[in-house]
Amino acid sequence: MRSRVFATCVVLLTAACGAQPAAPVEIPLPDLARLEPQVADKIRAARAAVAARGDGDAWRHLGRVLLAHHQWPQAERAFAVAGELPGEQRAESLYLAGCAADFAGAPY
Repeated sequence: MRSRVFATCVVLLTAACGAQPAAPVEIPLPDLARLEPQVADKIRAARAAVAARGDGDAWRHLGRVLLAHHQWPQAERAFAVAGELPGEQRAESLYLAGCAADFAGAPY
């Protein structure tokens, strides 16, 4: 478990040293049919903001929405992308990506 979190942090920190992602990144999408309609709507709205703006704030917001609704693997990906983008909150994004990775491996 710890080795997975460590490996995720190493990859994310290595990515943070680079510039913006080279290719367009697929926006994470959980199985919305399994979720309540209000939750699915929040995720759709957050994804639409990422598609429209694509900045770190939009990706972090998507990550927070996914994290709040236990969509941990997708939240990890959203935070990782936010951590690759320039901005003042890169460290927060990378930390939250590690948290989401840890939650994803937790036996809940």
